[in-house]
Amino acid sequence: MNILSTAADPWMTAKQIQTAASTLLGTEVPMSSISPKLSDMKKSGVIRRDDMHVALTSRANTIDDLLG
Repeated sequence: MNILSTAADPWMTAKQIQTAASTLLGTEVPMSSISPKLSDMKKSGVIRRDDMHVALTSRANTIDDLLG
């Protein structure tokens, strides 16, 4: 997902992703399109979840990651 790979903050909510996708495409992207994709990406390990935020696994930095 290009939005997650280029965002200044690697951690985004689904709503932030939806807003960014809608802006990028110039049309409203329904959450019903975003949620299944995020679920698939989580199941395959492409993204990580921290409460309501998701990030690409390759960009995810949490306190646990930093402390080892």
